Amino acid sequence: MKTQTTIASLLILAAGSIAAAGAGTLPAEFDEATPDINRLYSYFGGVTSWTIANSPNVIHTGDSCQVNINFVSSFFNANGVGLGSNLVTGAALDVPAGADTFSLTVQSPPEGTLSVSVTIREDDNLDGVIDIGNGDDEWVSLAMFLDPGTNVYNIPFSQFVDSGGGDGNGIQNFTTSPTMAYIINFETRASNPGGLITVPVTMYIDHVGFYTGPQSIPTPSCPGDVANNDSMVDVDDLNAILSVFGSSVGVGDPRDLANADGIIDVDDLNVILANFGATCP
Repeated sequence: MKTQTTIASLLILAAGSIAAAGAGTLPAEFDEATPDINRLYSYFGGVTSWTIANSPNVIHTGDSCQVNINFVSSFFNANGVGLGSNLVTGAALDVPAGADTFSLTVQSPPEGTLSVSVTIREDDNLDGVIDIGNGDDEWVSLAMFLDPGTNVYNIPFSQFVDSGGGDGNGIQNFTTSPTMAYIINFETRASNPGGLITVPVTMYIDHVGFYTGPQSIPTPSCPGDVANNDSMVDVDDLNAILSVFGSSVGVGDPRDLANADGIIDVDDLNVILANFGATCP
């Protein structure tokens, strides 16, 4: 992971596209008007443009964040993007006292195979600024391949290692640091299964943050309540099915109501229709 992260960092710093980034929120649930996350960078050469926006597409609960990446052919063997926040602090940072896991839910694009890794930076010297060259630490996770469909990726704190790039106290302070930063790096490589992705892709993320124990996609309290977990089956849930009707969303997607085949079809629609108007306590 250190080697891969170093290569990515060099590509970014040498000639990358750095996006302006404001403060973010953790956990990021994407249920507000604007995303709780920021575009941070893209690798030079292989990404012509990329965007993020809140989406009604349900992959965990409520809205998600849609990530569009315009990958193109390049002479680099690795291309990717980083999103997250360079500063999360105050009321925007919610880390449970017993947190032991960083988790994110991802609906993968059908084109090729991306990997994901996470970088956490903490304010060790308590100056309110994240600066890994001046008293703060940086921790990185091993890169893992995204599985097809919608999946939850749980990274125990024990799997984050000191990158060696910071000069903080060398101790994980994930549950006590009042100010943090984080980066989610999505990457395509020539050596990945399916090779280098050179076409535009769309993916979705949700439920990003620090949690106590592994996270999982909740089972709707009402059969058919897939849109916003509001304990009723209504037009929002119907639209959530119709918007992807006939599509392959992957096994585990909460909209795949009927038979866990990863395809939204008439069987899934019938679950909505059979329960339409129902409410649950």
